[in-house]
Amino acid sequence: MKNQSYFLFCLLGMILISNFSVAQDGNAKFYIGNNKDTIYTEPDQRPVFTNELYTLEEYIQANIKYPKAAFKDNISGTVYLILVIDDKGKVKDVQILKGMRDDLDKEALRIVSKMQKWTPGLVNGRNVSSEYKLPVKFVLDK
Repeated sequence: MKNQSYFLFCLLGMILISNFSVAQDGNAKFYIGNNKDTIYTEPDQRPVFTNELYTLEEYIQANIKYPKAAFKDNISGTVYLILVIDDKGKVKDVQILKGMRDDLDKEALRIVSKMQKWTPGLVNGRNVSSEYKLPVKFVLDK
């Protein structure tokens, strides 16, 4: 009975390990995206928002169009997004990681989806597609 339990435990462990999709390239962790692209979660160098006028947070705040209903309801908070910056610096695959309400979620997606190119992440000195988690803050002036 003990041998049978041990065998099942080992078999289950092997199945779980073989289905785990995150791998490593040196110290950089990655996974394979839906369209078969390698997407790094921990590149050697993270992608960088590049804009001559604004930091990333300033850009977001300057471009937010606060939804009228959320403004009227006095709603503020943060929508958390996850996106991919591809190896050419283009924003792709923007998704809501943790939303607040539909109108604020849609506005966060709109702002980020229209961003210009970033400086892509790097692994071993080459541009790579990288995952990026981004909070979009909605703050009402008091």
